[in-house]
Amino acid sequence: MLAVAILLTGTSCKKESVNCGIPCTCDEVQLLQTGFNGTTLTNGEFNNATFSGTDTAYSEANIWEGLEAEANIGSVQITYEDGNDNQRLASIVDDGATGNKALKFQIMESHIAEGSQDKGRVQLDVTGNPCVRKIYKTVRIKFDEDLAYLMEWQ
Repeated sequence: MLAVAILLTGTSCKKESVNCGIPCTCDEVQLLQTGFNGTTLTNGEFNNATFSGTDTAYSEANIWEGLEAEANIGSVQITYEDGNDNQRLASIVDDGATGNKALKFQIMESHIAEGSQDKGRVQLDVTGNPCVRKIYKTVRIKFDEDLAYLMEWQ
């Protein structure tokens, strides 16, 4: 289970950016903070899922729609590439151990045929950001106890 508290900040150059000559400032701005409380994921038509909602645990920079409305942010979404929800899935779940909400990525079976390889993918994409030069995020990750054997793997 992946528990993520996201803090996106945008900084840029004082000259024109490398993104189509858009003038940028040196200001650092907090764009979003969330522990996924009040967050909803909605499946899109292109093997993606988008975020919406407000995390009331924070008093500012806590609305997903506000992030999408920010001029320096193009798109924030979960992408899958191919397949269906029985093969791969992202969801917001309760983390029973801490009482927090968590962003959970699951790959139940490979769902992308690429050459002779079968693979699976669930990823967070933050793309099309004309003046963002750095993104800071805090991630807490929790692996299922079934993966404990990897600790002894050479």
